[in-house]
Amino acid sequence: AGSNATAGEASKVGEASKDGEAAETADKAAEGSKATVGDAATADMPIEARVAAAKEKLQEKVKTMEGCKQALEDAKKQLSDALAKQKEEIEHEKEEHAAEIKSKTEHAKADKEAAAIEKEAAAEAMKEAEAATAAAKESLADAEKHVEAEKEVLEKAKAVEEAEVKKQKRATQSYEEKLQDLKRAEEDLAEAEAKVKGLRGKVDKGGGVVPDKSSAPKAASWTLAALIAAASSVAAALQ
Repeated sequence: AGSNATAGEASKVGEASKDGEAAETADKAAEGSKATVGDAATADMPIEARVAAAKEKLQEKVKTMEGCKQALEDAKKQLSDALAKQKEEIEHEKEEHAAEIKSKTEHAKADKEAAAIEKEAAAEAMKEAEAATAAAKESLADAEKHVEAEKEVLEKAKAVEEAEVKKQKRATQSYEEKLQDLKRAEEDLAEAEAKVKGLRGKVDKGGGVVPDKSSAPKAASWTLAALIAAASSVAAALQ
């Protein structure tokens, strides 16, 4: 925008210079016409008067030329000022543009550095995540091993418990069997004792005991065997 304004001012200065030159040309043409008329009017004048008139016209022309020269100097000065101002504005625009480029470059550099930092942080976070994942996997593997070991111990304990239950069942069954044997032994013992009592002798009519000589030894032998068998059964049941 500054460059356009300066160019406009320079154009105006150029147009003013051209207008001055056109005015000067018109003045010269008018003076030439006057000179022609004057020459015709002063043709009959004395030479001194014509010389004086010519000098006067020459002085007027000199003044006019000096005025044109001054106008030209003014135009040159205006043009020089306009060019200097334009140059200053161009330099200012260059500086602003350079500052803008520098700012953009610095921003781009800062963005690049920030992106590099973010990338490095992301890589570090990825490493930490991978390390945490590996540690978690290792912990999981250890936990699985521990669970398997506990499971194995539990299975062994369960097997031992089942074996103990079976053993207890066998012991209970054995106890019940021995209890039945004991009952049978007690019954056999009671039966044997009853037979022993019956074989001790017969009671006569007077209340005396009359031993049966023919059956006494045999009964005694049978009774002893029955008692031994009953005692053995009781001992086995109590074991």
